[in-house]
Amino acid sequence: MQIEIVNKEVRVYCVYNEYLIEKFKGIEGKWHREGRYWSFPIYRYNDIKIIESDFKYDGITINKRINYLRQYMIAKGYSKKTIETYCAQFKAFLTYSNNVYWLDTIQEYIAVLLDEMHCSHSHVNQIISAIKLYGVATQKNEIMHIRLIPRPKKEKILPKALSKEQVRKVLEATLNQKHQLAMMFAYSAGMRISEIASLKVKYVELDSGYIRIHQGKGKKDRLVPLSKVLKEKYIAYIKLYRPEEYVFENHLRDGHLHVRTFQKCFEKARAKTKIGDHYTFHSLRHSFATHLLEAGVDLRIIQELLGHSSSLTTEIYTHVTTKHLKSIVNPLDMLNSDD
Repeated sequence: MQIEIVNKEVRVYCVYNEYLIEKFKGIEGKWHREGRYWSFPIYRYNDIKIIESDFKYDGITINKRINYLRQYMIAKGYSKKTIETYCAQFKAFLTYSNNVYWLDTIQEYIAVLLDEMHCSHSHVNQIISAIKLYGVATQKNEIMHIRLIPRPKKEKILPKALSKEQVRKVLEATLNQKHQLAMMFAYSAGMRISEIASLKVKYVELDSGYIRIHQGKGKKDRLVPLSKVLKEKYIAYIKLYRPEEYVFENHLRDGHLHVRTFQKCFEKARAKTKIGDHYTFHSLRHSFATHLLEAGVDLRIIQELLGHSSSLTTEIYTHVTTKHLKSIVNPLDMLNSDD
């Protein structure tokens, strides 16, 4: 239930329920079809709060809600990673709200995330998407006015791209052959860390000179060129490690390495080279796009290589490259000129 006081009357937005209809009629409730809400005299506010207290807990456990969301996402074809992320975020909300799924508790939770926990806007938006998706799955989005949940404005944060010299230093500082190769895949092919971890031997096509990224983000396949340097390193690697299914197998050889392994190896190289804590393994992908753009590669081609659905996502790299900035003559430098 969502309760509002408007023009000295109480308005209630809620799910259709025979119990509620009977209760509301008993306290002078009036149904408004167009606005899809009940209205009451202001002095009935306490009666409404009592009804809300009795009805708030619908008997559905947190685990049942989580499982419902998971089954819905599986049926819709969401990736395993997205399913686990959304379910974990939704569970965190339900734990906070004591399993109350209403607009007011959702808005309160969002405020806590932003004001007290200082979560980034992008992270909060992802949490809101998870919460809203449950409403869509259970067809409660319109009835409960979930569409009214405000989203924080997206922060315009530029990607952190390494310079070519910094990339070289990071690669040289990584002595483990497997870890260095993983970084090369990220920088030479613009691959995401999850795509590198799950890369299979059969998708590195040595003869054709391509890497086939199978079912990447958004369930999309794409091809990226295989660098000559990377090809040589890869051939030496497979001769030494002889991977069977995954390029980067775990020590048991029954699956691939976890993404955290690659993140840690980058962090070690970052510490050795002292390039700055704000760079991450994902910065290698950003560097791939930035350096291609600086080399004059068309933005549309870079979009395809990165696997972006929208060109707007790729266009952010035009704000990262500094090549065009270096050609600008600063007006301060022109003050003493003859012109």
